[in-house]
Amino acid sequence: MDEASFNVFKFESADEGISAVSKKMGIPFWARYSRDAAHIDTTGLNRVMSFNDGSVFNGSDSVVLPNKLSQGFYLIDVESEGNHDQMILQITDLAVNVISASNKTIVWINDIEKGKPVSNAKVLDVNENSSYTVNSGGIAEIGRELTYEDRLVISSGSKECVWMNAGSHYYYGFDRYYNGYWTDSDDYWSYLELDRTLFKTDDTVSFWGYVKSRYNSNESVDFVTAKLTKNTFWGFDDNRDDILRKTLSVEYRRRGQVIGHAGHRRG
Repeated sequence: MDEASFNVFKFESADEGISAVSKKMGIPFWARYSRDAAHIDTTGLNRVMSFNDGSVFNGSDSVVLPNKLSQGFYLIDVESEGNHDQMILQITDLAVNVISASNKTIVWINDIEKGKPVSNAKVLDVNENSSYTVNSGGIAEIGRELTYEDRLVISSGSKECVWMNAGSHYYYGFDRYYNGYWTDSDDYWSYLELDRTLFKTDDTVSFWGYVKSRYNSNESVDFVTAKLTKNTFWGFDDNRDDILRKTLSVEYRRRGQVIGHAGHRRG
């Protein structure tokens, strides 16, 4: 059976990890061959794990590491049949979502281990050398737009997460183009952000969102419906059976913010 060889290295500091990420990000998205060839030198890095895995040759699009990793930045180095690729990971218990407009940035922080927003976290805007404290809902507001080169350092006790603005590598996404996501709902301005991108079957899904009537600024949105359905190759299909449907109250009505939690356990 074909297998790929994996080596996992840990950067000694967050600064080393950030430098490696910056090197990868510094190559334009259209320079594909240059990006693929821009490997991080592993000389001097601490190798913490080595293993072979053949799941990618059997139709799987993911690889499960045999051991857990502690907090920090890591480099995954993969070789198979003459091909060589790398990926940089940041391991942290803090899930950070950032939404930035022309005059304001909202940062929402959740603790993955505890399964709830972090109320005591500090947010450092590195380029401006400004510090912010999140509110009880895990939200901090920065009074400016974040640019491509900006970086945030989020800390809560011994836990830390470094957020970097990775920018966009494509002009538009496949799903957004083919499934007609260029236009919003006819009646409401809306936005939805999950606390993370990967879930187990018995996890609680936490989300933050914004909803406001396009035509009636005085309309109060008191409830929203959270719906979970299965995805397919072609993306979201509103006609499929729901896995979960739950009506939730809007917690911050005056500002149009929605914060909710939806749990699902597969039987």
